[in-house]
Amino acid sequence: MKTLIIVRHGKSSWDNPCLGDRERPLKERGVNDAGKMATQLLEMKEIPELILSSPANRALHTAEIFAETFAYPTGKIVIEKDLYFQGSHTITDLVRSAGNHYNKLMIAGHNPDFTELANQFITQPLYNLPTAGVVILQFDCDDWKEISKQNLMKDICLIPKKL
Repeated sequence: MKTLIIVRHGKSSWDNPCLGDRERPLKERGVNDAGKMATQLLEMKEIPELILSSPANRALHTAEIFAETFAYPTGKIVIEKDLYFQGSHTITDLVRSAGNHYNKLMIAGHNPDFTELANQFITQPLYNLPTAGVVILQFDCDDWKEISKQNLMKDICLIPKKL
């Protein structure tokens, strides 16, 4: 079984108009929501073996919050440029190229790509994955190349405001 954990970055700050998009930090609410969601995954025992993050500050900070909650070394987070606005099909290709020795993979990044990615697999379409939202996809396969809507066993959508 393969499990993909899709994590949209926490709420970011627009307070400094001089910062480029990649440099925008998380707001306090973004930090708190990410911590709440990470704790929820820990309680569900949905702990990734590999964490990939967009290079954007807000996504990487979100990934670090999750990693710290899981006792996953933050230095082992892989920064992946393909998670920064490259399109959902590029992200799908990235996931399908993951090593099969990993059974649980977490990716941290952005909309609209992450909502589109989830909608490639889930049965009930998701209108918008909110900031710090999480989608867990469990597939009945042993090879990341085989993940598909047809072998999706379970999908769970977690929203910070609903916890």
